[in-house]
Amino acid sequence: GSQCSETCLNDPGVVKPMTYSLRRRGQAGSLAEPLQPCQPLAEPCHAAKKPRSGSPALTGLEAATAGAGPAHRDPALLESSASKLARAPSKFVPLCSLRPPILPLVLADGAPLESGASILIIQNPWLSLILDGVKTLEIRGTRCAKPSGERFYLALSGAGGLVFGSVEFVACHGPLPSSEWVRRAPEHCVSGAALPYRTTYAWEIRAPISFTRPVPYSHKPGCVIWACAD
Repeated sequence: GSQCSETCLNDPGVVKPMTYSLRRRGQAGSLAEPLQPCQPLAEPCHAAKKPRSGSPALTGLEAATAGAGPAHRDPALLESSASKLARAPSKFVPLCSLRPPILPLVLADGAPLESGASILIIQNPWLSLILDGVKTLEIRGTRCAKPSGERFYLALSGAGGLVFGSVEFVACHGPLPSSEWVRRAPEHCVSGAALPYRTTYAWEIRAPISFTRPVPYSHKPGCVIWACAD
């Protein structure tokens, strides 16, 4: 079973590709500038895909019914994320050129969440990039001690306790030297040659599953990295 920390720390065309674009405002070159986060330029097709063999979902996850698309591509959600990013710009800026999404996306209903499973709280556009299969390295300033093969949920930071999908943990790499940070930019999707943390770790992830509708969970105040599903 998963133990999570409550500490405050080929069938192409199932889903059309999402093209990511960024527009800077203000003087170019500053990592503190507000950005328009990645915006979808193509609407998802309304069809579902069962999880790939070898990539089991959490207990209780079922293949989505036809007629549903990934919840993380909801235009209202993207607009809200853009607004929040403009008000509080981050030092983490996405690359201007990103790999295309891995198709077909794997969709699932998501409810109910598996009790006791870990929930990683993450901001957009990173959550969307992970669930689209573009971002395969999550960058953090601490190690991840989870066992290889454990699947955990992904919740959107600032959304009031909503889970949008799940992903499988592979390995923790680091601390990364500058050369590896630059070399693996297509995997972590963060621009810039400077390491973001004094000790920078890359959490390798794979096999994302996107939920067709966000699933609420009880978010305890103060938990900023990990939470647990009730």
